[in-house]
Amino acid sequence: MLNVEQSPAARALIERNPYFEVRQIGRWPLVPQVRRLMNIISGEVMNAAPLGYIGGSYAAALAGANWQPGDIDVFAVSVNAAIKIRYALIDDGYEWKLSTAIADTFSKLRWTDVQVIAPHPDWSVFPDDIVNAFDINVCRAIVLDAETVVCDREVGSNIGRILGVNSPLKSLQRVIKYQRRGIHFAEHELLKIMQAWAALPDSKRAAEVQRHAPVTQMPPMPQPEDADEHFYGWTADDDWWEGE
Repeated sequence: MLNVEQSPAARALIERNPYFEVRQIGRWPLVPQVRRLMNIISGEVMNAAPLGYIGGSYAAALAGANWQPGDIDVFAVSVNAAIKIRYALIDDGYEWKLSTAIADTFSKLRWTDVQVIAPHPDWSVFPDDIVNAFDINVCRAIVLDAETVVCDREVGSNIGRILGVNSPLKSLQRVIKYQRRGIHFAEHELLKIMQAWAALPDSKRAAEVQRHAPVTQMPPMPQPEDADEHFYGWTADDDWWEGE
């Protein structure tokens, strides 16, 4: 574990969220792609305030989780920031790959895909609201800087816990993914998803399937100054973690 005195931002986050801990990035050094990506989302490239955070399975792997992430999730701090990140990635040679209602995925030859996720409208404290909204313990992590990850104390464990279910379908998909990575979920944990699905009326079950279907054509790219909080189509039933 990293001495939190070395990171004032990490120390403040831990004080607000005592069930997290600070770890030093050590499993592997940050690859050039991630260093470049962190420069973009830190605001350095555009001489702006921080635009977002790398979080989820990639951050958890940097903190010691035993898996190879399939992509890099970037959680934007605002819709405006998400759009700026989109433009910065395209300027950096990425190509749009697919979109959902609240996220866009970009690819670049020989590099890991990057998914940009717009924030939930209720989020206002960053990065606290990001890490507190994760639905599975073992991937609940956020990169603060090139040396520091803040994560759930159970990141690196092979015991999975479902912390909440917003979208039963997406939670089930993530559980299956993490089971393939060697994470064990007890029966009482899986029952949480079944109970959430059973509680949905038939109309919402159909909408749940439709809402998470990927978009195969690139959506319009508004200018950042024209962005509004409805661009990504958040609804009360949307899932927090399209790519987790």
